[in-house]
Amino acid sequence: MKEIKVEDYLVEQVEKNSGECYKLTPPPKGIQDRLVLLPGGFIAFVEVKRPVGGVTAKLQIYRAERTVFLGQRHYQINTLAGVDALIQEWRHYLEEKQHGKR
Repeated sequence: MKEIKVEDYLVEQVEKNSGECYKLTPPPKGIQDRLVLLPGGFIAFVEVKRPVGGVTAKLQIYRAERTVFLGQRHYQINTLAGVDALIQEWRHYLEEKQHGKR
């Protein structure tokens, strides 16, 4: 499977759930591939990699750590199941928000 299949599935699932999935192009070096905005204020930076052999550069690792340090969500996704996990985490976030836990 190629990286584009994972990325296309990410876009499809985000849009299916009334969200936006912006491609950050041309991104500054090391910045994640996608900015995901989902209802309820869920924002995530997503680095998409191919399922096998996708290499994470040192600058990408630094940017990921910095994103998390700044209090933002960062995901490195290389499978369709990884996309599903992001969507599930968003649903869990919404449930907690509705019950006053966030």
